[in-house]
Amino acid sequence: MVLYFSGTGNSRFVAELFRQRTGAECHSIEEAVDFAGRMARHGEIAVCYPVYCSGVPRLMREFAEEYRESFRDKQVLIFCTQMMFSGDGARSFTDLFPAGWFAVRYAEHFFMPNNLCNVLPAFTYSRRTVRRETGRAAARVERICRRLERDREKHRGFGALPRKVGYMQRRYFPATEEKARDNVRVGDACTACGLCARRCPVGNLRLVGGKLIPQGNCMFCYRCVNLCPRKAITVVYHKPVTSQYKGPSV
Repeated sequence: MVLYFSGTGNSRFVAELFRQRTGAECHSIEEAVDFAGRMARHGEIAVCYPVYCSGVPRLMREFAEEYRESFRDKQVLIFCTQMMFSGDGARSFTDLFPAGWFAVRYAEHFFMPNNLCNVLPAFTYSRRTVRRETGRAAARVERICRRLERDREKHRGFGALPRKVGYMQRRYFPATEEKARDNVRVGDACTACGLCARRCPVGNLRLVGGKLIPQGNCMFCYRCVNLCPRKAITVVYHKPVTSQYKGPSV
């Protein structure tokens, strides 16, 4: 079974590739399904999420807490998407559980296009970059599946150096995550179409009296910034949005 959270499509892409290759059951953790019941029917569970400064995004952390018992004694595969080297982004998922709660069968990181569309240069999510990184991701999924078929394991990010790098990156993330909660700006170009409100994973954007009002609960996934048809939304980094990353096609 594959469970994923994806802000703008990168982690969804990897999860769906793995589903296609293995025939596994696959769900976004945003879906309204009986996760406990479905997880109970599987001995192996793969989780896929984007790493934020080598950490686990809030929605996946909350999911892990809510369904902690459902992970007990499972074989777990951890797939992380990242723009740059994240250190121990996959290993950090195990910090959400008591020691020995489950066995990590496989852990891997995938380099994917940047989704901070108004922060880093556009070439980091250009069509050429998307083609290159998604092609590499597909090849990596194929290699992972072949290794699994031969009962071979890999634990990316579990070594001493990745753990040190991850520790240094995570030192700054809690403050950034907290800053993002109430740091969403909606520009005058907003037409209150409601698309971002419908797609926000934590219900942070609501239409009130014909206006889009942030609720102080942003989780910094950047989905609204990349989704807004009028490029009217920014989060933390308030540089104007001139182009957007729409995510890869599966």
